[in-house]
Amino acid sequence: MDKKLIYKGKAKKLSKSKLYFIPILTNILSVSCRLVINSLHKSIDIASSQKYVDDFARLHFDNTGTSLYVTGLDNFDHNKTYIFMSNHSSWMDIASIIAAVPQNLRMVAKEGLLHIPIFGKAMNDSGFIGIDRSNRAKAIKQLDKAKQKLKEGVCIWIAPEGTRSKDGQIKEFKKGGFYLAVDLNLDIVPVFIEGAADIMPPGSMDISTNKDITIHFLKPISTTNFSKANLSELINIVRNKIIDKQESLRRNDVTL
Repeated sequence: MDKKLIYKGKAKKLSKSKLYFIPILTNILSVSCRLVINSLHKSIDIASSQKYVDDFARLHFDNTGTSLYVTGLDNFDHNKTYIFMSNHSSWMDIASIIAAVPQNLRMVAKEGLLHIPIFGKAMNDSGFIGIDRSNRAKAIKQLDKAKQKLKEGVCIWIAPEGTRSKDGQIKEFKKGGFYLAVDLNLDIVPVFIEGAADIMPPGSMDISTNKDITIHFLKPISTTNFSKANLSELINIVRNKIIDKQESLRRNDVTL
């Protein structure tokens, strides 16, 4: 397995502390303010917002001492547009997938995040897409924004579980992102994110420092032979690929 270091965070003295939330939140606010202020003076597009998105990702590693690794970068064409789909167990997943994907990447997120003052506007201005999961009709319309981004050559990350897993088990996948992939005939890159919940578990403010996150990119899955009629088959293929990677890593840990 070819494991590559993407970013090495600055080492921290405390191994675990809630205090590390303070600089993370402060720096997120700082990056968001800079983007919003800049948007008042000139139009912000994907290219001009990318620096702020990259800064948002890096601040998470620097403020937790996290090192980011990737495997499988050779599995996909870095000049093509894909929909990336992964497990989701931590807020750190967001920074990790943004930093690991070589192409410009935006995410489909809970609509509530875009309603947070300053931060929400920064997300909206930089091209992130909010989805109201409680309103199916509204969510379908909101996915049209993701469709437009993909047509413009911007990759999209979707966590098809819909929310963070609290026990590390990969939950059932929602259909929205798969409809999108089939409609646009775009390949899906399955991704397994390893180690994020060890640093920032869901539902907890305890942050563990000086640990590793590894993004495992699997081979793209073509959607050419799929339609709405056999969408469940595509969903099962993608989900099982991610689960198989999770289980293979667990088996390796046991043998080590």
